[in-house]
Amino acid sequence: MYGYANDVLKICAPGCPTDLFADPLTHDCVADCYDNQTNDTHDWFRNRNTGFCVNDCGVMFKDFITGDCVDKCSNGYWGNKANMTCIPECVDGEYGYEGTN
Repeated sequence: MYGYANDVLKICAPGCPTDLFADPLTHDCVADCYDNQTNDTHDWFRNRNTGFCVNDCGVMFKDFITGDCVDKCSNGYWGNKANMTCIPECVDGEYGYEGTN
């Protein structure tokens, strides 16, 4: 398993401090993602200490838990087709379908 260079603690860690994002391309903790990447600063990701930069995924979902582009989101997350991201709960007026994420 790869870690991320945490300059605050001077260690290679599985995640980054809550004010930084884990960049899977460079394996560094960064303040801003590259232009072709996006991040999510919602508390549900930042509190897990896994704020990944994720490459634009096209027709796949951006999974900020794994940092990957996926067809099916991580357990407990739902694919939001409006912005092609994995979210922990459906937005108002939408419902998840169990077993499909």
